[in-house]
Amino acid sequence: MYGKPTAIERLLNAVIAGSFSLAGSFFMVDFKAFKSLPLSVRQLAALALVVVLSLVLAGAPAGWLARGFAWRTMLPFGLACAGAYLTPALAWFAGLEPAWPICWPAAFALAFAGSWAGLGLLLGRRRGES
Repeated sequence: MYGKPTAIERLLNAVIAGSFSLAGSFFMVDFKAFKSLPLSVRQLAALALVVVLSLVLAGAPAGWLARGFAWRTMLPFGLACAGAYLTPALAWFAGLEPAWPICWPAAFALAFAGSWAGLGLLLGRRRGES
């Protein structure tokens, strides 16, 4: 019924999963702390762009791979997106609020791990069934 996914379909799923990781990571990254850095306006804008792009890239690999497994269902992709969003958000609600230099890698690591954990839940279950 479904053919092999094209590169553009995988790229679209990677961008969507990356957007979920960015949204979840917004809970943890303190963008107001940028104002206290001794940088010019252009340097602050470049830093903000790098932070945003890196947080999008945190969820992108799992979204890319999830499309390869989504031949009949979108469940792998949904779990990857949910993990990328919920892991940093739940960590923030649990009280994890690192200061500026540490919040960026912490948000990246949580979104990356969450996206792979969400995808891994389904893949591990499928491997156990066969």
